Amino acid sequence: MTMTAETPANPILDAALDLLAHGYSIVPIRADASKAPALASWRHYTAQRATPDTVRAWFADGGHDLGVVQGAISGGAELTELEGRAAHRLPELRELAYASGLGDVWDAITRGWVEMSPSGGWHFHYRVTGIDVPGNLKLARNADREVLAETRGEGGQVVVAPSTRHATGQPWRRIVGSPATAPTITAEERAALHELLRTLDEQPEQPAPAPRPASTADRQGSGDRLKPGDDYEARTDWADILEPHGWTLVYTQGRTRYWRRPGKNIGISATTGHAEDRDRLYVFTSSTEFQTETPYTKFGAYAVLDHHGDHAAAARELGRTGYGDKPQLAEVIHLTHANLADAVAAETPADVDEPQQTQPVAEAPGPAAPVDPLEQRISEEAARLLIQREARKRVEQLDAAATPPTPAWIDPTDHLDGTYAPPQPTIGTHLPGGLPILYPSAVNGLVGDPEAAKTLLATAIAIDTLHGGGTVAWIDLDHNGAPATIARFRRFGATKTQLGNPDTFRLGLPEDAAAADAIVADLVARPASLVVLDSIGELLPLYGASSNDADEYTRVHQQVMARIATAGAAVLTIDHLSKGTDSRTYGASGTIAKKRAYDGALIRVTVETSFAPGKGGQSELRIIKDRHGALRALADGGREPMLARFVLDERENSATRWHLAGPGLTIGDAIADVDAVAALDPPARSYRDIKHRLGWADRRSQDAWRSYKALSEGGES
Repeated sequence: MTMTAETPANPILDAALDLLAHGYSIVPIRADASKAPALASWRHYTAQRATPDTVRAWFADGGHDLGVVQGAISGGAELTELEGRAAHRLPELRELAYASGLGDVWDAITRGWVEMSPSGGWHFHYRVTGIDVPGNLKLARNADREVLAETRGEGGQVVVAPSTRHATGQPWRRIVGSPATAPTITAEERAALHELLRTLDEQPEQPAPAPRPASTADRQGSGDRLKPGDDYEARTDWADILEPHGWTLVYTQGRTRYWRRPGKNIGISATTGHAEDRDRLYVFTSSTEFQTETPYTKFGAYAVLDHHGDHAAAARELGRTGYGDKPQLAEVIHLTHANLADAVAAETPADVDEPQQTQPVAEAPGPAAPVDPLEQRISEEAARLLIQREARKRVEQLDAAATPPTPAWIDPTDHLDGTYAPPQPTIGTHLPGGLPILYPSAVNGLVGDPEAAKTLLATAIAIDTLHGGGTVAWIDLDHNGAPATIARFRRFGATKTQLGNPDTFRLGLPEDAAAADAIVADLVARPASLVVLDSIGELLPLYGASSNDADEYTRVHQQVMARIATAGAAVLTIDHLSKGTDSRTYGASGTIAKKRAYDGALIRVTVETSFAPGKGGQSELRIIKDRHGALRALADGGREPMLARFVLDERENSATRWHLAGPGLTIGDAIADVDAVAALDPPARSYRDIKHRLGWADRRSQDAWRSYKALSEGGES
């Protein structure tokens, strides 16, 4: 199209005609941010492409967004999307792709035609040869069942750039290439790509196991005796199970191992060690003996590979080759004759007395005359009854000999003198009511959405702790890095002397659990006044723990946060709010055990005025939990009372300033009040002096005086 001075630009129409020219079927998309086609029925365009005249009519007025139909009508087009919540996994996927021989496929997909959705998802457009592209697929989900990766195939459509109508208000953007550079991959390469993305899955299907005949392993596992299958799992490595059958170990990342099936030269076919609760095999491809997307234990995999899925035969063979504990005599008799009771009851005369033997015969008699089957059954049943009776006697003897433990009751008389005083906050920035914000020897926390200035607030608290003569340890789990962290501390007013003295300031960047344990041990041996963990979301994976599992979170809390707090530090954790509307009311993402674990203060941080370099910002602080009540006494009422506002003032060519303002003060008022006090000549001497000279109320004069003093105090540089 030739542009003239009278022809307005129409990028949507230009993109639509370009797609049409490259063999794609397109449809107009509604302007209501629904991402649905703006046609009464659009299925016609899954079998026939629109004409250029129709396309011009659709997009002439710029009233529609642009959609591309996937599948055969667009030359075998398919889109694979990595959702925004999984975008940070791209480097990990790239590394795995190269390690598994998929480097060329990865490069083709990521350097061909790539777009970014308004919500941060990555759209990889390509065409497939050798198969009919199937319909839409879900490739991976996270622990909350949210989709991490999926496809759009036959019968589907996807919105493309330069469309703009989305609930976020952001447009779709082309990151790399265009329809002209969309790659074409083979069916095998497509399968390998999707198997790669399935490694992100945190929610494998858990179908109910199919019924199978009761096995020897099932029946003989009475009491605490070790079953052959359990013994096999404890003593066997996955390599011992898979490699003899032609499987190849491709790559290891953390505790997860990636495997390739027999007869395949590229890609990933399965993982082991990925599940949180147990080391299972999880197969992505349908070209093996295993069911896809079904977790297998080591015993289950052994049964499939070596016994065609017969678990009973697998258990017998393991038992024969020395796995598991040998059954006792009682179990042997029970195994052999467990189903005889009904037959004996039906065939035994009613006047048969219970046998009086005191010891069962340990060895079977030698060959003799044929034994009547009914007499043999009676004898065997008698032995079973005898063993049961002896077992009951033994249990009764143990119960009689057991001595109940002495209860560990607390003697309250030592606590009745009326002198108990609840702990008080003593660490960090002072609140308008005069108290510092954090409890010592306790775990405190900040939770909030991204960009709510949680790290900035924690930095301000750390600087105030340093200026007050305390010591600070900052554990950087978010990998911000030493240069950025030190620069932020310097910008906030920390001196070189403070930061350069390990007795005053320590910065840790642990890469694994062993490094984190070493830091914890040092903080127990040499306690700090304040220890900041930024953030909990990165700490738990370091220990192989899930934030959604109460037991796992509690384990890490006791191993890290509680140990540091017990040594005397005010521990301050930084965490993110839950995504779910209901769970957000409880605070941080993950298990409710998090909230229970805080024995200091847990504070919700919500941005009110966006924070920007050179300008500052303002966040609201509300109390989610205050174990000892000292902070809540300063706040207004309600379920989550307002505690204060964190006011940050950053101006060019001047030091960063901050303070905690009262609930009723806005950022403009707070900064203006401090500036008004600073402008007094002669300088103010007290808040009463300010009140008299500026005519302010007590609370406003006190807040301004406190903030002015805090910002006026400085150390050596």
